[in-house]
Amino acid sequence: MDLHILSKKLEDGHACYLCEATLEEYISELPEDYYRYDIQRGIESNVYLDNLIDTVLKNRHIPPIVLVVENNDYQYRSDDVSAYKSLKIRKFKILDGLQRTCRLKIIWDTILLFQKLLKKGEHLCDESRFSLSKKYARELYEINSSAGLLFKIIHHHKNNTEPVEYCFQRNEQWFEVWTDLPPREQVHKMLLLNAGHKQLKVRHQLELLFLNLIPRLQRISDGRFTLIREKEKNSAVYSRYRKQGQFHFSHIISAILSFMESKPVTPDTHLLQKLQKERTDTETRLQFFDYDYEFFENLVFLLTKLDNVSKEYNETWLGKESTLTGIFGALGKYEKESSLTVKALFDKVADKLQANKKLLNLEEYYEAFRFLETSKVRIGSVHRKTVFSGFYDFLVNMDSDDYTSINWQTYFEERHERRVANA
Repeated sequence: MDLHILSKKLEDGHACYLCEATLEEYISELPEDYYRYDIQRGIESNVYLDNLIDTVLKNRHIPPIVLVVENNDYQYRSDDVSAYKSLKIRKFKILDGLQRTCRLKIIWDTILLFQKLLKKGEHLCDESRFSLSKKYARELYEINSSAGLLFKIIHHHKNNTEPVEYCFQRNEQWFEVWTDLPPREQVHKMLLLNAGHKQLKVRHQLELLFLNLIPRLQRISDGRFTLIREKEKNSAVYSRYRKQGQFHFSHIISAILSFMESKPVTPDTHLLQKLQKERTDTETRLQFFDYDYEFFENLVFLLTKLDNVSKEYNETWLGKESTLTGIFGALGKYEKESSLTVKALFDKVADKLQANKKLLNLEEYYEAFRFLETSKVRIGSVHRKTVFSGFYDFLVNMDSDDYTSINWQTYFEERHERRVANA
């Protein structure tokens, strides 16, 4: 795609070009997998964006679309005679404007369908919206379009002398094109760009900040460990239908942060703000994770062992984020207080629980959790703190011959009484 450069801005050594190209040039150069960019959420329903056809047909302004291109995928050109500057890009990713792009592609595909039907001699101008829906349901379904969209294109064709495709061929769209922007900067730019839009879910934002962890976790997977992304399946649906071996990526992140903090963290806007505010410090603390492959091996090892030990309670136990944050908060606290390495600690916990599954006492845990008075307590908060206290008690006493199991009833009652007293 050849873009005409209108302006240029430098930021920390990275260039951002304000460019323009026609809508047709943009849509025709879309990568086949344009919607699969890791940091983007999926395509979402939005009645206002569904009406983008009206803006297109009237040649009105569409807000700039933000793209990112890698080092080998663009070429800057300047003609000294005409002072014409252009940016030729071969591959790009959509940093902001995915939802608009999706609708624009559907509109363009519907225009192409309209032209194809005209060439076949179809008498479209006399069709009602209902009859269009009946006659061309399959063709419209194949391009994710609708009879309403086709009807508007036909109406425009009937009432204008210029061909409907001119709405794409003559309509200039503005683009901001970032070149060689590092992945972490791409994430922060995307979060900033989306700040004024429908807010991204907290767990999705959390995942974006730690996308670099995915390859490390996936390389370790041996078929018994599967990562689920928030945009693939939200946390609530995952917890309800969790299968053995599945772990939600946002839950894993929360567990790692809990281990680092030596206490259970709460995945909310305050945590995100803290991570953003203390960005440099957070990245420094996480650096050993970037290079310590062994840590992730130990993490996956322990998770799969816990999964096997507690497989009868997958939904109410490991399917909950509050369980993982409680467990790994306790592990982080105990690791700091003991002389054990992470590997030695995780191995020891796995061995103890495999040798005696009753130590977890999940039957009592399940009963105590079921009878929590949800109207009087915040379930998530009570649960993660209770799991933290109960699992830490197990860690402290796991070498004792007299220790039989975690007394969940006691910890749930203590936490409940505290919450009611402070209410």
